[in-house]
Amino acid sequence: MKVYIAGPMRGHKHYNFAAFERAENVLSARGYDVVNPMTLDIARGFDPRQLSEAFDYTSAPEWFDLRACIRDDVNNILDCQILALLPGWENSKGAKAEKAIAEWLGIETFEIIYDDERISEKILDIEFPKLPPRSQGTVDPFPANPNQLINKKPTNPKDAIGSDKLPIHLFPSTAIAYGCIAMLNGALKYGRSNFRAVGVRASIYYDACFRHMMAWFEGEELDPDDGVPHLGAALACIAILIDSQIKGNMNDDRMFPTKYREELDRVGKMVKVLKEHHKDRNPKHWSIQEKLGAK
Repeated sequence: MKVYIAGPMRGHKHYNFAAFERAENVLSARGYDVVNPMTLDIARGFDPRQLSEAFDYTSAPEWFDLRACIRDDVNNILDCQILALLPGWENSKGAKAEKAIAEWLGIETFEIIYDDERISEKILDIEFPKLPPRSQGTVDPFPANPNQLINKKPTNPKDAIGSDKLPIHLFPSTAIAYGCIAMLNGALKYGRSNFRAVGVRASIYYDACFRHMMAWFEGEELDPDDGVPHLGAALACIAILIDSQIKGNMNDDRMFPTKYREELDRVGKMVKVLKEHHKDRNPKHWSIQEKLGAK
């Protein structure tokens, strides 16, 4: 069941992201699929926690596309079954509008209240029913005829290659390890699977992927911001794009289509022409192995 979190942002430090994050953690722990405006904004490339302490949070940044934000938020409300209201929602123009839309659509609304006895610790008391656990399938480890299973399990390399099942063993475990480190870095910063919950913008992850690849190709192995391998971060970007495209929540802002393939084939023919034109030359080709220490 999907829950959309609505609440006040303007006038609060970091636009109240801390309250949105706490609510998401509690709701996720109770089994809900949470749609959080905080993670939506981060996916759009806006994280107010990066702003200076002197920033004026009573208004939106001049460069922030408020219309696009409202459009995305309303579309996400349409896809939810519950609207959860943070404390102070009644003083927020946006939260009141979201509540009105939810009520218009017949979506249930609930208030998230603080426990007065523990308000200093900011413990959230949310009156939501806990969802039943997902059913778990069972497998008989001792079938009546074990030979039937044995005969179906490929045991030698040729049988494994010929299997019709997904050949997961072909993907290098070293690459999986790098990707996992990058995904862990993202989970610790933004929350596990936040990209699956709120979707992503294609261009942002395309740009991020190539920034990491360019840095790696220039000889930089690790991201100076967090020490994560650039190759792992690039893998994580691609994995998130694939996941979001399959789930159907990717904001597809890729380039307007053109005759890309035809032009690539045409320009590609110039490679052979240029090689033939310079075949008598034998220049030295420099690489990182020369240890030039270029900055």
